[in-house]
Amino acid sequence: MIMKFNSALLYICLAVSTSCYSGKKHFSELQKSADTIRIQPATRDSLNFPTAKKKAVFNNNEPFRIIHSSRGITDQSSAKDTGDCNGWTISNKALAKIIKNSRSISGTEWDLSFSVLPCIIKGQLIQNGIGFDFEVNGGSWFYLKSADTTLIFGNFKKEDEKYFIVKPAKE
Repeated sequence: MIMKFNSALLYICLAVSTSCYSGKKHFSELQKSADTIRIQPATRDSLNFPTAKKKAVFNNNEPFRIIHSSRGITDQSSAKDTGDCNGWTISNKALAKIIKNSRSISGTEWDLSFSVLPCIIKGQLIQNGIGFDFEVNGGSWFYLKSADTTLIFGNFKKEDEKYFIVKPAKE
């Protein structure tokens, strides 16, 4: 009887250890199977997005056309008094001249040389078939923005000071 019990116990132990081993083997086979889902970060290519177009770059020395412009007030200014904005405006002809006479500036140069006033002229222009939004600030600077690019320009020209409320620090 003891022998039958020992044989039965041995059989049970072998069966349990074999099923544990086969469970591990079965799990590793599952990892290799085609039904396994692997989580990976999505990429632009994996989601079949169209490839990005060439980066839009504005060149103020090439022809452009102002489509629309209008006066406004921005809340991006630390100056709360908008009294200086009363009556300040720039014609489209003068805007084109200002844009042509300006140069690209870095964020540091913008921060150190230019005032950020609440007075703005905002609008749209087009160059080489690419549309840009622009915002001219009364502090003698402006930015141009397309779908993928934002550029900051400053105007240091003495002849253009008459168009702005505040001129920049010396170049």
